Amino acid sequence: MISWQALDSFNERSSVEKWGVKAVFLGRFAAKKSIKGISFSISELFESLLRQNEDLKWIFASLNDASLTPENLGYVSKSIVAKIKKTEPLKEELDFIMSYFVGDEALIVRSNCSVEDGIYGSSFAGIFESVVVKPISPELIWKACLEVFAST
Repeated sequence: MISWQALDSFNERSSVEKWGVKAVFLGRFAAKKSIKGISFSISELFESLLRQNEDLKWIFASLNDASLTPENLGYVSKSIVAKIKKTEPLKEELDFIMSYFVGDEALIVRSNCSVEDGIYGSSFAGIFESVVVKPISPELIWKACLEVFAST
């Protein structure tokens, strides 16, 4: 069951913090579960996020371009979470989101977490193995995830 109070608290965070968490864990969730037929590509998701918030360009600070591959996704995931986890008040929300998006692997992934290092790239290797490129709003993906959660 979703903790709506935790979700409300999460929604009060800055858009950079929220989208950073969503971008990482939406991908993990979508790879493990069919979200009512919604498919999307990692590059499509991140490009859409960048259009909505210029501050999110830090995600790509160490990349040559804005397209993510299974090879560099782990590195980017680690960078995102490392930055987010340095924001002290967000740690609880990060654990909340993590517990839903990585499911049974939550404890394994959490054991690889630290404020200094974020999440090791290997935890996210091969998340986007069979995605279909479709122009779709990240907000719609998020809403679909919540609907799935509410119905389980």
